[in-house]
Amino acid sequence: MTLINWLFVGYILVSIGIVAVLEQEKVLLRLALNESYRQLGYKEEATDGDNDGVVQDGTKWARKVSKKTK
Repeated sequence: MTLINWLFVGYILVSIGIVAVLEQEKVLLRLALNESYRQLGYKEEATDGDNDGVVQDGTKWARKVSKKTK
């Protein structure tokens, strides 16, 4: 193989490594955000207990019921 081929292979391997690290960082950030929201009282799968059309009443995350949470 010529030098240019080796450089190209090296470039591809480094690119794959960078993408793998970025994907792992994205997953770790998502986990950290989910944990932070959970500790602050946010409930992603909240249900409307009093059937008023709003979930998480009285919190800063109060929102209208979506079809998904009914």
